[in-house]
Amino acid sequence: MRGGAIRRAFCDLGTLSSLGIQMKGIVVRKGEYRTRAQRLINGEFQPHDLSTLLLFLREHSNGMETVRDVGHMLGHSDARTKGVSLERVNDHYEIASFHMPRFAKGADRDLNLHDAPPRMLEAFDATFRLLGDDVLMRETGLTRAQASTRLTRIRRKFVRKSDGRLEWGRPEMHRKELALIQCLNSVIISQPAYSGEDFFNEFVSLLKRHGFMDDGQEDQLARRKPLIVLFAIAAMHGVRYIMPDGNQVEAEAGWVSGFGGALLWVSGKMRVTGLDIDLGFPIFETDLRAADWCEDYDPARRHMSWLVPIELTSQGRIRTIE
Repeated sequence: MRGGAIRRAFCDLGTLSSLGIQMKGIVVRKGEYRTRAQRLINGEFQPHDLSTLLLFLREHSNGMETVRDVGHMLGHSDARTKGVSLERVNDHYEIASFHMPRFAKGADRDLNLHDAPPRMLEAFDATFRLLGDDVLMRETGLTRAQASTRLTRIRRKFVRKSDGRLEWGRPEMHRKELALIQCLNSVIISQPAYSGEDFFNEFVSLLKRHGFMDDGQEDQLARRKPLIVLFAIAAMHGVRYIMPDGNQVEAEAGWVSGFGGALLWVSGKMRVTGLDIDLGFPIFETDLRAADWCEDYDPARRHMSWLVPIELTSQGRIRTIE
């Protein structure tokens, strides 16, 4: 065997040895993850167990985007540039940035298609993604597929002026195009990226898929559901989302009062460009009552967002860190 072949043989053996060690490490860690999951299932709540599990599951999420999203918030909490919640935050940001200046005091509420805002089409795209098929059909007479085709054609018919604003560049407009533009211009939609129920169901599914929990343990883990959802709230609080224009939206945990009482949620807070106002919209909604799960709950405050760091205690309650 020549020297080059000998060296290659030793290299291959070394590679195989390294892979063997790595595979053994994965098996060992999976045993650890199962132990941590079983502790949670059996009633021993340790926030570090959930953190460790979610950091693993974010890289082995099998397409389950909510678990991946929360896991990435633990690993990259400084600023989010991708993820399912970022997509929803970006949609809300585009819609609010388009509508709010028009509705400000003294603003022209009518949309002038010969002098439209620079990011009007991005706002239309965002509204289209959130709009229900039934509303779309009722307002335009178009199915989603038909409306998508029309919207693509509409984009091509606008031209950008020297000042960056948009202008309709054709002498005529088809009635279906006008109906679609009027529909997308007339609604402001606010929907969370996902709910506590969505997150918990995906978490359970992944624990089973990876062998960290067994069939028949679902009811046991369901009793820990509030703690798992509370952990996600604490993980999301303070995360910053980077918008396409470079501005940021910050996630703020808190509660909002409605028919179910004061329920915990996470909202996104943005500053509307050109206006001295902050605007909030939902990112993560839950059915958890703030009175049951927050150490500093104040019934006199119907709506509240924490402006300081928070944590989840080993007793399973959210408290501020000051």
